[in-house]
Amino acid sequence: MINIPDIAGCGIFDSRAALHGQVRSVTRKVRYFELEFYPEDGKSSFIDGREYPIYAGNVIVAKPGQMRSSLLHMKNHYLWLIPDDGEICSRLKKLPDVLNVGVYIKEYAELFMSVRRARESGTEDSAFLAASKICELVYRLCSDSKRQSSACGSVKNLDGVMAALDFADKNFTHHITLDDMAKAANLSPIYLHRLFCSALGETPHEYVCKKRIEYAKDVLLLSPELTLADVAFSCGFGSQAYFCSAFKKACSLTPAEYRKLHVRTE
Repeated sequence: MINIPDIAGCGIFDSRAALHGQVRSVTRKVRYFELEFYPEDGKSSFIDGREYPIYAGNVIVAKPGQMRSSLLHMKNHYLWLIPDDGEICSRLKKLPDVLNVGVYIKEYAELFMSVRRARESGTEDSAFLAASKICELVYRLCSDSKRQSSACGSVKNLDGVMAALDFADKNFTHHITLDDMAKAANLSPIYLHRLFCSALGETPHEYVCKKRIEYAKDVLLLSPELTLADVAFSCGFGSQAYFCSAFKKACSLTPAEYRKLHVRTE
């Protein structure tokens, strides 16, 4: 029988509300297994002195005894488990401190929220449901860790993927190519492409396109004075037609339809 560790805490943490005005959290010693899922980009987390940039899709698995701090701000789903000698904690000890779940962001967000909802429901079967979701979450983490390790092969190569991500995040509004990202990662374009696909579940081009569409949705399309051509070029697309086609494929709406739903023009 698999022993399920007790939950020390779970929920959603937003440092903007909890640590308003601070730029870095206090360094502390980890007491529990701290599982944190990041649905959006943040600053950085430090574990035993090593800096890990926070990207959308990152999962941090901090272990008891490690030292942690973070550059603020960020938002995450968290699940803290009290350590024991069972199989779940044994598997958590073997996981890397950080992994990226790629295209499975929605699935991981739902898993973390399912544990929280089950814990808060207070029904007769809530503990059983929470335990099943914890097992599923740890299973997914172990599987995705093996996939990522197989793809990246070494910490050095994983750092190369992270460097490519950082370059894309800072330059997606400009014309960038696979060669540009590979140069930033100090890897060959073909090798970076393979590592990127295996680690994140999407191509470098798909990642950059996703970043551009998110920027258009969250910022540019909310400014009614910008034409669709302005939006297309400002978020890095080469033409309005390509932007509209990519946007509709990703969002099932045209940019004009999205703007009409989210922008009031009185």
